[in-house]
Amino acid sequence: MNAATIAVEVAFCAALTYIGLVLLRGCGIGGFARYALAFVAGILVFVASMVLLVVSGLPTTPVVALAVASCVALGSWALTRRARGVGRRTSAQRGARWLRDAGAVLTVAVFVVLALPSIDAVTYIKHVDSIEYIAIAGMLTAQTLDEGVSLYQLQKRQLVVPALHAAARYGDAYYLRSVTPAIALSTLLFVVVMALASTRGPRAAAPTAWLVTLAVAVLGVGLLATHNRFVMHAFYINGHLLFGLLAVIVAGAAWLVARRAVDAVAGWSTLAGLALAVLQVTRVEAFVLTTALLVPILTSQRVPLVFKAATLAGYGVGVVVWHGYLVGLGITSLEVTGPLGIGMGALIALPM
Repeated sequence: MNAATIAVEVAFCAALTYIGLVLLRGCGIGGFARYALAFVAGILVFVASMVLLVVSGLPTTPVVALAVASCVALGSWALTRRARGVGRRTSAQRGARWLRDAGAVLTVAVFVVLALPSIDAVTYIKHVDSIEYIAIAGMLTAQTLDEGVSLYQLQKRQLVVPALHAAARYGDAYYLRSVTPAIALSTLLFVVVMALASTRGPRAAAPTAWLVTLAVAVLGVGLLATHNRFVMHAFYINGHLLFGLLAVIVAGAAWLVARRAVDAVAGWSTLAGLALAVLQVTRVEAFVLTTALLVPILTSQRVPLVFKAATLAGYGVGVVVWHGYLVGLGITSLEVTGPLGIGMGALIALPM
């Protein structure tokens, strides 16, 4: 690895973290959850921006996608500023928040620099799917996706993993070594978020609540971190781990709002809706999984209406945009047109 490679790794991970922090602040998600989910939230906005650039025919370079994602995050923060009562905070309080955010971004940068040598030694790219992801990533950066990728390859490999590694070309590399391990770390942090949420809600006053939280956090993190498949996927250029994490975020967010364990219901609804949309371009079986996730959410009487609306909207938009794009490229098989029709039906049903 040369200096340019390290600089790109640090800059990209730090940028995603900062974008996620700003977005989650706009959503009203605070505390430990905001910092734990910042990197994943940044991924969601970045990938959604890249997908929109691809389907609209605009430049697909990572720099443009990062710029669009930054505008979306800052717009979310600005639009919700008054609702969050920013004007009621003192300048010292606002300054302290921005300092904490800067510290979080700096921590990510230092972690990437220190961990890169070890990560480089164990990154797994020997399977053909990793090579195909890397090839598509190069096409995104070079803006040659339309003429360089086959329809079969695009439909099967999709856009999430290539988008997350496209910036590697700026550092004379083929892939970013730090992205997948950072996703693995975010997965472990989300387990802790869910464990902390167990101390809120109907049974929060129980004297053993914090013991339960500690036990769930330690067991959950320990079981994952010591499982050989989790460890392998933490260093494997693929979308398996992110696919699972986004699905768990949707299910976990639904559980949190259903048991009234969080205050920022609209914020968690937005996060779940974004996750459902991005899942559509993560793996080819995403439509089946997201449909299965959505059914209990829509049929539960305990899930708030705003959460149902946000998840249905994210699902519908993600399905229509991706499958509509594939149809526009000439893929008209039932596995594409069927989901497209269902996605349109979801958007039509949204006002109801």
